[in-house]
Amino acid sequence: MDRGEHAFIDSDVRHCYGENGCEEKQIPPISSENSYRMKIDLEFHDWKYAPDIQTLTINDRLYWGFV
Repeated sequence: MDRGEHAFIDSDVRHCYGENGCEEKQIPPISSENSYRMKIDLEFHDWKYAPDIQTLTINDRLYWGFV
């Protein structure tokens, strides 16, 4: 995507919030009686390049692996 572009995403909620849902956003957990989809309007504002992995410490590599 380029800056300023929009993407409309239609996804099963398990790909967005997993089986636990999100209590803070009032998104219930998934159950056999409760399966639904999420429609997301995403606008791309900016990005930053990831650092060169060869220059990172082990702790920095772990951090970037989980961001």
